[in-house]
Amino acid sequence: MRVSSASHLSFSTVKARAAVLAFVGAALLALAVPTRAAAQYTAADVNAAVARGVAYIDATQNPDGSFGASFPAAETSFAVTAYGVAATSPGQPTDINNLPPAQQTNVREAVTWLLDNQDAGSGAWFSFPTYSTGLALEALSYWESLDARVPGAISAGRTYLISTQNAPPAVTGNPASLDCSGADGSGTEHYCGGWNYEASFGRSDESNTGFALTGLQLTGGVPAATAGINVDWQRHVQELTATNPFASRNDGGGSYVPGCGTGGFCSNANNTGSLLFGYGYDGVVEADPKVQAAILFGQDVIDEYELMKATVRQSIYHFGQERDGTCVIGAPGCTWAINFDGGYHYSLWSLSKGLGSYIPANLSDPANWYAKVVDLLLSEQNADGSWPVDGRDDATPIVATGFAVNALGLVGVPPPDLSVTKTDSPDPVAVGQELTYTLTTTNNGPGDATGVMLTDSLPANVTFQSASSGCVHATGAVTCSLGDLANGATATVEIRVTPQSEGTITDTASVEGDQTDPDAADNTVSEDTTVQSVTPTPLGCEVEAEGRIKAANGDRATFSIDVESGTPSSGTVRYRDRGPAVPFRLKSTGITQIVVSADRTQATVLGNAMINGAGSVDFRVDVTDLHGARDTFRIQLSNGYDSGEQRIRKGDVEIECEDDDDDDDNGT
Repeated sequence: MRVSSASHLSFSTVKARAAVLAFVGAALLALAVPTRAAAQYTAADVNAAVARGVAYIDATQNPDGSFGASFPAAETSFAVTAYGVAATSPGQPTDINNLPPAQQTNVREAVTWLLDNQDAGSGAWFSFPTYSTGLALEALSYWESLDARVPGAISAGRTYLISTQNAPPAVTGNPASLDCSGADGSGTEHYCGGWNYEASFGRSDESNTGFALTGLQLTGGVPAATAGINVDWQRHVQELTATNPFASRNDGGGSYVPGCGTGGFCSNANNTGSLLFGYGYDGVVEADPKVQAAILFGQDVIDEYELMKATVRQSIYHFGQERDGTCVIGAPGCTWAINFDGGYHYSLWSLSKGLGSYIPANLSDPANWYAKVVDLLLSEQNADGSWPVDGRDDATPIVATGFAVNALGLVGVPPPDLSVTKTDSPDPVAVGQELTYTLTTTNNGPGDATGVMLTDSLPANVTFQSASSGCVHATGAVTCSLGDLANGATATVEIRVTPQSEGTITDTASVEGDQTDPDAADNTVSEDTTVQSVTPTPLGCEVEAEGRIKAANGDRATFSIDVESGTPSSGTVRYRDRGPAVPFRLKSTGITQIVVSADRTQATVLGNAMINGAGSVDFRVDVTDLHGARDTFRIQLSNGYDSGEQRIRKGDVEIECEDDDDDDDNGT
């Protein structure tokens, strides 16, 4: 695992009905690393902590390949996911060879145990099948190529979770599911859209819902219909009076169930994280006021943990009516309290996924949520590599350690989706004429991309001329370092070449970043360009033209051409786009080539020009002299502008060469 790996999601503990009490105060912690402030830990520190955590889990494996005793399906899933975190490098698929040999053997045995213990009839794992199935899907998502049975097991597990959502049969595909609605006042909005502990309907809670969404997200995404009805469920567990009729307060936090009333089930750390990543996985945008309120509350939880870390490491909840920042728990007027159901590491797992769905992780920024999570976890790790259990919701040392490893490894934080597009201009292009490729790289989100590199493989029969700043040409390829791209950001690069022979040439470019791209299909693009041969044009050929056109962008434009072939060729080309889309004036500064067809019906003029009296662009003008029909005009610029071939209005084209009269005199 490396800190920048963001290709997977982490899972929480089984919210067991059997309580596992383990209060561990800060005074009892045997720290494996020295305490530091947020943002003072390095990536190497994080990777070392993950390795120690995985080693601890690895040492607890049962002889049959499973882990744990109380909840073996869940604990084995946590172990398999932890192995996956350690085996995944930035921007690369999971590689078992990144693990020590003994751990490679153990993860194979653990995956085999999971596959052997999936229920053949339902596709679920037991006990508490919603929790366990979500966790198992998370675990298997790392190891799809490890065993031929994994893809089928994932498919069956997904079907189980989709079919057991409290949603109409049209969504679940299950005729036994209730035809409920999440609309306010429907009478079913208190459960519709969420999940229960098992395949029973009419009840939901946010903890089960979070595990189900996690399993679906990591194994192909949450289906649109499933997400569409889950959005209302999330709204109904968020404590916001403006959008939730069940809200008992207005702080923006997440609760276990709608209308939770008072106590630790309301506005708590664990369910706020699930609320946030639920919105994220359902596709709710960051600008949504509900998301903004949940982000602020989630950051308050992390800040409250930082404030209390010297004395206690336990999960918390908020009982104030409005969001009011941090305070010392137990002090007069403080509206935060310890949640004795526990789940400190569960909450750090869920908050990492939730905040990470909208705010990029940044280990070097002390104000960033991830730097604070790293500080909270690394300053608490035990000398044996484990993390201590906080009450029922952390369940067991394997579960607590699994939560911590997943949070550190950014499991479930959505990675960025990079894409690249390309245009060529002009096309067609003449042999020896400059050709410009314009490449645009876009981060389609939702995560930020780091270390973005664009590589363009040039055609064999072109000569490289230049490229944008940050690009380097070597052995037929141009490599551009684009740095970091935030969600929604773009970077544009221009590469200029000169074709050396006629025919069709193909230029291919690809982009990648540090993170594994969820959709690699749009990371590569190719562009074909037609290269035309240059037919020698007799000296003394004149091309004269003027008129009006309506350009491809809808603008009206005027032009004039008065050029003559020679050594060198000479004359002037003027073009004016009158807007409103892109108004500009162009005037040639040099004519580099004139090509005239043998029948004098077509001419191409190549040259350089200024736009609005400044700068320099290459241009290509193509005209036709159709002798009675409406002549045509087209201009293409190296900046990407293209008028398209247009019929000329109120004007015409004349193409004549000096030897034409001689041919007529000779009767030819």
